[in-house]
Amino acid sequence: MKSEPYPVDDLPSIFFRIATGNSTEPSLWPLSLMSVSYGHDKSTDFLGRYFRVESPLTNQNYEQTDSCIEDWVLVGPATKGTTGLARAQLNHTRLGSIDQEKPTLLVAGVALPVIDDMDLFFDFIHGKGDTKQEPVSEHPMLLSVLSHHDRNSVYFDNLATKVSSGNVRRQFLRPSAVILNGCGTGEFGASDFIYTLNVNGVYAALATLTEVEPAMAGDFLECFFQQIESAPASGIAIGIAHTKALRCLEQKEGKYGSRVLFYSFLGNSGLKICKPRTTP
Repeated sequence: MKSEPYPVDDLPSIFFRIATGNSTEPSLWPLSLMSVSYGHDKSTDFLGRYFRVESPLTNQNYEQTDSCIEDWVLVGPATKGTTGLARAQLNHTRLGSIDQEKPTLLVAGVALPVIDDMDLFFDFIHGKGDTKQEPVSEHPMLLSVLSHHDRNSVYFDNLATKVSSGNVRRQFLRPSAVILNGCGTGEFGASDFIYTLNVNGVYAALATLTEVEPAMAGDFLECFFQQIESAPASGIAIGIAHTKALRCLEQKEGKYGSRVLFYSFLGNSGLKICKPRTTP
């Protein structure tokens, strides 16, 4: 911490694992927010400013592939309600018309459909109706969910229409990744959603340690989009994209400060994310 700062692309990692009595509970501790004193003057700062803090998922796999994740599915931000405040933080050039039947977001020149109805997300993650056949993804996928979160369920403004961890039946082609950009998606007692996705083929996850306000959620998503758009054609490691997105978020008019470290990483940081192709 006393040395010259490392480039963002090359921050040293701290691998942090908690052993619990319940193997299905991948507890995520806020190590990045640990304040450490250093130097002769006893300066203090947070570990997350100097290191990439990584935690393993329950089913951890560091298999490296030559492929890059190009299939993206966006769930939220919804065009109305509280998460509409998050949507307002996105660059106006990527916003599709809210009057169109199917809202879109423009990412790297590709108009991606946005699921802004939890019933539609239920159909995607569970399968339509009472079908016994599990939905299966044909390619590795990046699933981005910007929504409210409460007790292992995600929803928009209507809590009566929600998707819980028990509804997750989709089999993701390994290795896939997820961004759970909501309130406390990785906090204590709220990690079953991550665990279930992990069992079903998701090997990397970005999650929040505590509540985040809608504006911050929208700014984080915008920062993440920018890292993918500025990456080479061969893609960018999701762990580096996460770190760069945090630096971008911290520079947003100084609005968030150390709170950017609420966004934590679990799983295989080496998974490559590429610019999205046309609708998967």
